[in-house]
Amino acid sequence: MIPNRKSKEAYISDLYIRKGEYNIMRWLTDLSENENFFAWLFDDDSLKGCTETQLSDEQYQDWCNFYRSFDPYI
Repeated sequence: MIPNRKSKEAYISDLYIRKGEYNIMRWLTDLSENENFFAWLFDDDSLKGCTETQLSDEQYQDWCNFYRSFDPYI
């Protein structure tokens, strides 16, 4: 489960509005490649340097749901 999910969605949205230069889905994918992203998303320092393929099944599903929440076509 992603702690404070709604506030993190709002933060990502605000950040995108201020700094995003292209498609939000691609931009979010690029953000997720930052070595601290998943540690921040899940409030778990043990995930520093982790990629999405290294997440647990539950974390991966939560990440996918979080990611899809930004899809303008859903």
